[in-house]
Amino acid sequence: GIFISSSGDQSHSMSGN
Repeated sequence: GIFISSSGDQSHSMSGN
């Protein structure tokens, strides 16, 4: 996802859960 996604996807995120 882009930036942060509710699923915690870190593939294109600056932050992820």
